[in-house]
Amino acid sequence: MAAIVACVVIWAITDLLPVGDSRIKGLVRWVRNKISEYSTGQLEKRIKELEKYRDSLKLMLASDKLLYLTTFRTIFGTLIFMCIGALLLTLRHSVMLEQAAKLDPRGANGFFALDMGTIFIFTIAIVVAIAGVSTALLDTRPKLAEQIAKYDKNITDLKEILRQRLEKIGRHG
Repeated sequence: MAAIVACVVIWAITDLLPVGDSRIKGLVRWVRNKISEYSTGQLEKRIKELEKYRDSLKLMLASDKLLYLTTFRTIFGTLIFMCIGALLLTLRHSVMLEQAAKLDPRGANGFFALDMGTIFIFTIAIVVAIAGVSTALLDTRPKLAEQIAKYDKNITDLKEILRQRLEKIGRHG
């Protein structure tokens, strides 16, 4: 069972690494787009989100500086989370906590919380690192242009759905 879970986790991580071919990211984007179709307010909000992200990609296309700064920010974010995780791990195995647990056995319950906190922080570090790799993979103008085209298509499709919905409401209203 553990091997199956490990395989699924490894597959998910490797699937998230490439920018253009990620099935998971495509599925998440598709689900969010489908959910937004149920109301005009959600549809307008989703269109604004996609336009904002597309515009940030266009800025990266215009200036390499933004791409580098975004990549450095994710590197530093990963390092910060790794340091916090290492700090929690060190605290978990400190002599001070073990002595306190001997004096009060109920204090051992805190070990589980520290372990879970450490796992959570390291998981966040992995997610931030994957986001950094995804950003860093947008290193050529054609890759950025391809991503921008995908978001333009999503925006166009959602605007058409919004137009149809507003037209339908106008006829029945």
